[in-house]
Amino acid sequence: MSTKDEKVTKVVEAKVAEAKAAETKAETKEEAKASAKEPAKRGRKPGSKNKTTSKKPEVKREIFVEHNGNQVSEEEIIAKVRKDFKERKIEVKEVKLYIKPEDNACYYVVNDTIHGQVSLY
Repeated sequence: MSTKDEKVTKVVEAKVAEAKAAETKAETKEEAKASAKEPAKRGRKPGSKNKTTSKKPEVKREIFVEHNGNQVSEEEIIAKVRKDFKERKIEVKEVKLYIKPEDNACYYVVNDTIHGQVSLY
């Protein structure tokens, strides 16, 4: 080999060694980051005591529509609309309800394309 070839070989070997060292260093950093994040994923910090988290109780809700002495609950309206979907064989992905007591009607739009209406009372 000529001196020039030896110099090129040494430079290439040095670059390969640098790349391997950098790759190993990057892997070590990634492993350190991953192990540092693990406790955070579980919701606690290293060395912290196991604390029970108290969830707020779910609030029970009831919605009623009243107009001219008539009353209807949210569940009744939804049941009527679902019944109408089944009769019309509509596959529902999204539904919007528009309650209009003065017309005694609940208008609905299914999947932004299909319109319908059911009686409220």
